Amino acid sequence: MKNIINKFLKVFCVGLVAITLNCDTAVEEEIFSQLAAGNYLTSQDGIETLLFSAYSQMNNSHAPQRYFASELPFQDTWGRSGSWEERTAEPLTNFTWNSASFFVPDMWVDLYRSIRDVNIVLKNLGDDFPADFKSKVEGEARALRASAYQDILAFYGPGPLITQETETLINPRASEGEMQTFIETEFNAAIGLLPSSQSDWGRFDKGMAMGSLLRFYMNTKQYSKAITLSKQIMDLGKYSLDPSYTAVFAANNQGNSEIIYPVVKAGTSQGMWLICVTLPRDYPRPDNQGTCAAVVYGNDWFMDLFEPDDIRGKDHMIRSYTSNTGADIVGYGINESIMLKYPIDPGASGAFANNNDYPHVRYGDVLMHRAEALNETSGPSQEVIDLVNQIRTRAGASAITLAAYSTKSALKAFMMEERRREFFWEGKLREDAVRNGVYISTAQSKGKPAQDHHVLYPIPLAEMDANKEMTQNPGY
Repeated sequence: MKNIINKFLKVFCVGLVAITLNCDTAVEEEIFSQLAAGNYLTSQDGIETLLFSAYSQMNNSHAPQRYFASELPFQDTWGRSGSWEERTAEPLTNFTWNSASFFVPDMWVDLYRSIRDVNIVLKNLGDDFPADFKSKVEGEARALRASAYQDILAFYGPGPLITQETETLINPRASEGEMQTFIETEFNAAIGLLPSSQSDWGRFDKGMAMGSLLRFYMNTKQYSKAITLSKQIMDLGKYSLDPSYTAVFAANNQGNSEIIYPVVKAGTSQGMWLICVTLPRDYPRPDNQGTCAAVVYGNDWFMDLFEPDDIRGKDHMIRSYTSNTGADIVGYGINESIMLKYPIDPGASGAFANNNDYPHVRYGDVLMHRAEALNETSGPSQEVIDLVNQIRTRAGASAITLAAYSTKSALKAFMMEERRREFFWEGKLREDAVRNGVYISTAQSKGKPAQDHHVLYPIPLAEMDANKEMTQNPGY
């Protein structure tokens, strides 16, 4: 079992900590618990417990809903079955969601819980702690907080910018500029504080914060900064493309040199669900790997993006199979191909894969982000072509040439398609499409009633009801 997940088991204490910190006392009462003797947060163990709770909340935000919200509206995928189809798949596929939709609050709640925990950590991280411990924890906390606000900004637009422990739930939204400045400042501060490596897989180190900041620079179209930072990450000499595309997503991918920011998943509270929701019930599989009522399929036009020898399409896109009852099932041709991005985990427990981690940022992102940023600022060049070809060659796809993509617009369109091939089911498609200005137009070309305001999800209805200072996104 992964070290960081083991430490998550300690977060039951956090509820007690939060109660003692945030509730008004109505009557005098003597509490007997493990926390009664002094302030637990004056100890290193107490600080780390709450820090791991912040990690846990952040990792919870990487639930299936994030990936559905990132992938389904772009129309490469679709889903069906049961109440999930009505509550999640249909609204996302048809752009009919609203502030009360089932999936809308999921990330918002988890991300603000992570921010809450970070703020308490930073408040209690005094000078009495050893300098190296304080520096590392502060770096992790600030990187976590920046990551949470980065996701809030990307999915919902700017939310309340809460930077200290507070009892009030009434907070106005920050401006987009304020949110962007804060995120960049926090990431840069974290980079200066964090060590080059961590003993626990999944904890922020310097490279992980740099990779997160690179994603921020790209999605805010700060391409010159992205070019500089991508080179700095490459020059670390720490990361490289894994020779095997499949191995990046396998159950034993811990320590993989390609993964810069792993979202650690393990156990029935933190397990990874995407295998469960992409396997039909009749798909042959080990007895310990369950299936879900919900099933997500790949549309034929997405299958057609892959060359015949492209490993990403040949090995991870299952167009036909023999069922566990011996029947021949053909999905291609009826938009029912299976997208098995993450290999089945031998240690799965029912619906949950216990060992497959999400690669939130990987070295492939760095190469493709650099190529995109260079093209945006200077147009096509041999360096851009070479960066893209590193990705394609590893996948077994044919190399492209500068002569074939000699204009900025042609190369930009090709790289967007290449990102669809390379990063499907990694929760990146939506932000790629928004950044490149094709999110709405692609859905409209498929006959969907997408409108400009759909580039953001609505502020959750519960948040609107609870916070009188909150304003809703336009169009909702």
